[in-house]
Amino acid sequence: MTAMVDRWARGGLCMALTMSGAMSAALAQEVVDVRLTGERQTQTVLAIARVGQSEKVLVQKDQTFESIVQTKCGVVHPAYVQAFASLNGLTNGAAVANLTADATYEFPACAQAPLAESIPIAPKQKSLKSILEKAGAVGIDVSKLDGFQPIGALPSLNTEVDYEAVLKSEGRSGQMALENFVGRANAQMLAVLNPDLSPRRMTPGEALVIPGQAPTWTSISLKSGVSADEAKTQIEEAIKADKGKAEVTEVVTANLISGVGGYGVGYCPGPHPSWPYSIDTLLEARRANDSARPEGVYPRPVKILILDTGFDGAILTQDSIPRDRIADVLGPVPPNPFRTKLGVNLADNQMTAMPPPGLANRLHGSEVAVMALGGRHALRSRELGGIPIQVAFASVATQTPNLSARAIGKAIGFAKRNDIAVINVSLMATAELAEFETYLKTGEDVLMVAAAGNDRQEFGGTTPTWPGGNGGALSHAQGGNVITVGSHDQRGAISPFSRFGGEYVDLLAPGCLMPTFTAGAEGGPAVDVEREGTSFSAPLVSNIAAQLISEGVEVAFVKNRILASVDVDAELEDVVYSRGRLNLRKALSVWRDVVEYHEGAEDGPVEIKTGSVLRPGKILKPCTSDVEVGRLMKLSFTQRVGEPKKAHVWLRPEPSHDPGRMTRKALCTAQNLAGQKITLIEDGTRSRIDIPLSHLIDFVPAFLGP
Repeated sequence: MTAMVDRWARGGLCMALTMSGAMSAALAQEVVDVRLTGERQTQTVLAIARVGQSEKVLVQKDQTFESIVQTKCGVVHPAYVQAFASLNGLTNGAAVANLTADATYEFPACAQAPLAESIPIAPKQKSLKSILEKAGAVGIDVSKLDGFQPIGALPSLNTEVDYEAVLKSEGRSGQMALENFVGRANAQMLAVLNPDLSPRRMTPGEALVIPGQAPTWTSISLKSGVSADEAKTQIEEAIKADKGKAEVTEVVTANLISGVGGYGVGYCPGPHPSWPYSIDTLLEARRANDSARPEGVYPRPVKILILDTGFDGAILTQDSIPRDRIADVLGPVPPNPFRTKLGVNLADNQMTAMPPPGLANRLHGSEVAVMALGGRHALRSRELGGIPIQVAFASVATQTPNLSARAIGKAIGFAKRNDIAVINVSLMATAELAEFETYLKTGEDVLMVAAAGNDRQEFGGTTPTWPGGNGGALSHAQGGNVITVGSHDQRGAISPFSRFGGEYVDLLAPGCLMPTFTAGAEGGPAVDVEREGTSFSAPLVSNIAAQLISEGVEVAFVKNRILASVDVDAELEDVVYSRGRLNLRKALSVWRDVVEYHEGAEDGPVEIKTGSVLRPGKILKPCTSDVEVGRLMKLSFTQRVGEPKKAHVWLRPEPSHDPGRMTRKALCTAQNLAGQKITLIEDGTRSRIDIPLSHLIDFVPAFLGP
């Protein structure tokens, strides 16, 4: 079966290399969303081919028709073979089975077939054929799994535009040959999904990955002159004729979070070396982790998916984003085995993330990626070059151009298939929230970091946008992991443009004068530029999240760590869920306790020390309830002028509870602090420092280690 897999992979490789440069010049003006289900859908496939914008592909050596179609559509359908033949004027099936290298063919539009899922083999299931039939997988000839024989000629095909007539014109013998070709092609896919599969040895308890199990949406760009209403009518009639359960709707669009309108940026008088963070502080945190990390434990590589407008290679230079900081990814339609650094388009399943012509803010995703890598200053720092973080790109832009909201949810599965831990998203949508949350429930191993928005609104019942509205309280994420990020200025105040919400926006991060790159003059190098907005705050948090995962923090705990390490501010108590701003140094100090306090007096100079706090079993009473030091994830104090001091208490989850659900206690009035203290053994000097709670500003315990 290895030869079968290799042949399929070679075809996918060539497809990816030619797809981006060979798209039809005729761009559709409207779009519909289609979701296929697993049953045979002959009329539906033909209707999509009839109304959708076709695509021109230059065929490369060793490329096959079936590998191109599987890369584009997921499976080969008999009706699609006929549609392709008619569109290209092919009168003999052998010409379809053996495409001519270096020739250009036009491939009809198609919707992605349902995705593959892992199905356990039941004790009484001994036949591969019966397992596939029970799962509803159609069009797979299991007799072809033991070896790949040359494909015989297909029945002769005529060139009529009436695809239904073409499909019926060959009689039973022609249809059998066509079914044989399709069954063999889809058997290839089953082989790729299950490389160790032997149809004669089905072992109960093992899992079989079967295509066609999980319906997913595809945005279909329509031919010029075909309206969305016309396309919907034709596809709906086809679904009815097939007695199928497929769906077609108008495209569900998302909005890009970009620009700050007339709100202004707050106090941001100009760039300076320590904004949005100090490189020296980051280096200090890394060195501290290097010395504290157990022997034999090393940072692991982590990838961030930039889910945005896409990626324009004009910004890719050694002086901006080096090529080794861009991760390669698998194609958007599994099980495509080819990997590409060009990114993918999750709206229309393309093997490139190049933004379509005419798309507003088409360089936005590229500029955001720079911040996800730490910003312009970090990329130019030789000392920071060793951070094992890469970015990958996924566009949600259709060819109209619009931004597809449904592609946001698809990104979660795409990230899981590509071992991507963090998704950075600068998009917001209002429709199909329930559908997105269905995807979100499957993303327990993926963290989504979302920009809050730049329209100065408060999250809540009147603004039910997502994914930003899934941040804050953990219950909002439906079992997934979402951090929603607002913006602050250089004084630490919330930016005038930033969205806010004490139960939805998790924290603030710098959001003005953010140092990135953009494309220079045509053919010239990338140029320096400063941007503002929450869409440039979020990638900074994504970067810190990726560094935490690299250090060994599990994805489910990353949100806990970032929120527990913020600098709390009394002015942010009802503004963001954490009541604070991102603190890079505290967040990354995962192996050591961090204590910030006033030296010598309650209003003395501020000191920040790292080390180990003694006696984790000690009981403190910052307000009226006892708190064990070892249960703390954060203990901070804030005070407004003329008001009593308040305590911010965050607790680790009980061992029997969900480990991701730390507890944010209600703010309480601090009492009797002078008689209580914590004791820190400082790193390096090993000095013992007694810190009265009345002097304490912030205590952030270590997150890793014993």
